[in-house]
Amino acid sequence: MDTLLLKLSFHAFCFLFLTAPTSATVVGVTYTSPLTPPSSSAAGNASELPPPPQLSHPDAIAYAVSALGFRAVRLSHPDPGIIRALAFTNVSLLISIENELLIPLASSRSVADDWLRVHVLPFYPHSTIAVISVGDDTVPILQSELLLPAIRNVDLALRDAGIKNISVTATLSFLDVVTGVIPPSLSNFREPMGEQVIRPLLQFLEDRNSIFLVDLYPYKVSRIYSQIPLGFSLFHGGEQSFYRDFRTGITYHNMFDLMVDAVTNSLKVYGYQDITLVVAATGWPSSAVADDGSADPDATPAIAQAYLSSLAAHLKAKPERNQAIIPRGPATVSGRPSNWMPQWLYSILLMLGMPFVLNLVAAVLILGFEMSIGVAIRGLFN
Repeated sequence: MDTLLLKLSFHAFCFLFLTAPTSATVVGVTYTSPLTPPSSSAAGNASELPPPPQLSHPDAIAYAVSALGFRAVRLSHPDPGIIRALAFTNVSLLISIENELLIPLASSRSVADDWLRVHVLPFYPHSTIAVISVGDDTVPILQSELLLPAIRNVDLALRDAGIKNISVTATLSFLDVVTGVIPPSLSNFREPMGEQVIRPLLQFLEDRNSIFLVDLYPYKVSRIYSQIPLGFSLFHGGEQSFYRDFRTGITYHNMFDLMVDAVTNSLKVYGYQDITLVVAATGWPSSAVADDGSADPDATPAIAQAYLSSLAAHLKAKPERNQAIIPRGPATVSGRPSNWMPQWLYSILLMLGMPFVLNLVAAVLILGFEMSIGVAIRGLFN
């Protein structure tokens, strides 16, 4: 079992997915491409599911999604065959449009029409396409100003087709868009990208009641702030490792919470604190190269597994008083919501149940899935 969990850490990350503004969060997976099937012994230990039928590749993927009980799938490279195969399954889809298509999408509405004719119109509404992300993670700086025109063209193409309930947004990288991480209460969107790109994007998202997707990787921030102890990024610092925001008095015991509040405060500074913030991905590398060209000792499979395990435990635990939290309802004077409850109940908590772990490992090893989890989150600065 230890070997299987180690293999899981190579591929796992959290995809925090909201299917609708008022819906519950669901377990999801990001599908990339098939992996080489494991040995029969590994496959036998990984799952007690019946063997899949001999179907075509997309149908086999859809079978696995349903058999493993996943209710959301993120397609980083959308395959029309898989979108078709997931019709009538009640599986919600987030479809990402590759960064390479930003220029043609921004330049021509007809390109957006053509893309929809291939990836959406033949399958909707039988395939539950909930979100389209135009661009994914790192958008080239020279193309960043093309992001909103591309999003608008996709949105207009959807509306002209009579489709108004698919959210159109973009997935941005935390370090690309946020500056001044410490303290989070002084964080803001990075300029000039903030005024030129982020503010118009946020206005569009507010007008369309869409969501703001951001990837958060504490590992990357820890490489910038070398004075931060590794344990702080891994949720292992304990009571002796913490950061206290001198402006708010909030005490942080991990980097993830701090980064969430940095984004939330940036939204507040721009006046868009009511937009739903969704963490699209988080994780820890199992290998990386240090600045001197050597292997980074802080990027190993064991540490990656430690991050994921600690994240799961953190999300399950109710924060102590004066620690960072995710408000669920209207905040009180102290910043606590009047009806606070742990909204961080990502379905990742099901990892604590062995059958889920085994099924998820089977998906990773056999079918090339990556783990992904979903929830909408809000920081302390609402």
